[in-house]
Amino acid sequence: MPVAPAACPRGRRRAPGAAAALAALAAAAGGPAAAAASALAAGVARRQRRGGPAARRRASLVEKLRKKADREKPALRDFGAAGAAAGDFDLLDMTPSDAADMNDLQLEWFPEESYPDGVPWCERLLAHDGVVAIKACLPDDPQRMAMGFAVVLCTRGAMEDFLMKPTVDTLRQELTCKYYIPFDAPSRRELGYVLSVGLVGELRGRGLAAALLRRALGEAQARAPEGVRAFALDVADYNAAAVRYYEREGFRFVKEQPDTYAGDGRRTHSANLYAKLVDVPQG
Repeated sequence: MPVAPAACPRGRRRAPGAAAALAALAAAAGGPAAAAASALAAGVARRQRRGGPAARRRASLVEKLRKKADREKPALRDFGAAGAAAGDFDLLDMTPSDAADMNDLQLEWFPEESYPDGVPWCERLLAHDGVVAIKACLPDDPQRMAMGFAVVLCTRGAMEDFLMKPTVDTLRQELTCKYYIPFDAPSRRELGYVLSVGLVGELRGRGLAAALLRRALGEAQARAPEGVRAFALDVADYNAAAVRYYEREGFRFVKEQPDTYAGDGRRTHSANLYAKLVDVPQG
C-alpha cells in the first residue's frame, strides 16, 4: 500500500473554513437534515481545534465533494449520529471515468509523491483487467461520486504493473513459494493483493470499509477460475487501527519490512505484510 497519511509532508493545502460552511448549511436546512449537518459541522470543528493536517484534509474533502456535486445540499443527512449504515450505501464497480475522484481521494489520504502520475495512473489502474475496484456512493447521488473505495490486484500482471518490484519479490518468497500458490504467468489469479481501502473520514465507523473490502475480495474470488488461495496486503507498523481492522477480517502477520514508508524528515516506517490464507495448508 502507498505511504500512510501520517507520513504526509508539511505544507499540505488546508481548508479551515469547512466547519463554518457546514454550520451555515445546517442553519439553512430544516428538520433531520439540520441536525445531521450540525453534527458533522461540530465534528469538523473539533478536529480543526485539535489541529493537525489530517483533520484539515478531511474537512477540505467534504468541501470538495460538495462543490463537485454542484448542489447546495448534498446528502449530508447520512453523516449524522443516527445516519446511514453500510447497507444504505451503493457499492459499485469503478471505471476509468472515476479516475479523477480516485485521485482526489488519494491526495487527501496520501502524500502527492505516493501517486506522482495522478489521474493518468488512476485511469490505467481502473482500465486494467487484472484489477477489481469497488466504490461506495451516497444513496440517490445522480453523479455516483466515490466516497471511498477498495482496490484489489487480482493477477500477477497487475501486481507487476502497479507494485514496486521488492513488494512483488516478497509476495513470491513469503507466499507463492512457501504455500505453492501458482504465480508462473501474468494471468495467474490465485493470489490477490489489497492495494487500498479508504473512506471519507466522516463515513468511518459504520462498517462501510469492511463492506467494501468484502465485496472486492468476493469479486476477485469470482473472477479466478481456479479460485484465490490467498490475499495479501501491506500496512504501516504505526497504524494500529488498520492492523486491528485487517486482523478482524482474517488477515495474519507474515513479515516486517523495515524502512519501507517515508515519514517526516529522515524518519521511516516499517511495512508489515499480512495475508489471508483461503485455501492453502496452514501448518
